[in-house]
Amino acid sequence: MLCDKCKSREAHVFIERTINGQKEKFSLCSECAAKMEKEMPFTIDFGNFLSGFSPFLGTSVKHTPAPVCSNCGMSFDDFETIGRLGCAHCYEDFRQQLVPIIKRIHGSHQHTGYANTEKDKRRLAVQELKAKLSEAILKENFEEAAKLRDEIKAYEEVQKNDSMDK
Repeated sequence: MLCDKCKSREAHVFIERTINGQKEKFSLCSECAAKMEKEMPFTIDFGNFLSGFSPFLGTSVKHTPAPVCSNCGMSFDDFETIGRLGCAHCYEDFRQQLVPIIKRIHGSHQHTGYANTEKDKRRLAVQELKAKLSEAILKENFEEAAKLRDEIKAYEEVQKNDSMDK
């Protein structure tokens, strides 16, 4: 059976998901399944999943142990079960696992604060534009970078005028 996404490679991963009562089935090759895993709002632990088939395959699938906090001893598996970290050191020890989760939930891996006033909203807009500017420069999209630079200047001019009015 061919992969439903690329239509060129043999499907080895079969996924069935139900969203709002609607069932969807996917037959995917390993490459498309890995790409889809990044897009899905949940994660698939292929190593753990495949380990259930090891008696049938005649080989063992190695499962790497979950990282453990150097301070409180909490494992990342414990965090996934409980939904809370054990101490402040957990954030640093589990950084590699937490950043994608936080980014997926909040849209950014960095706390930007609340935007209650127009001034706060402009500050957040400038932060967002600066991030887009950096990305445009890295991609060498200089036309977009110039537009973003001009937008940032306009916001900063308004902020400067707000400061002078006080």
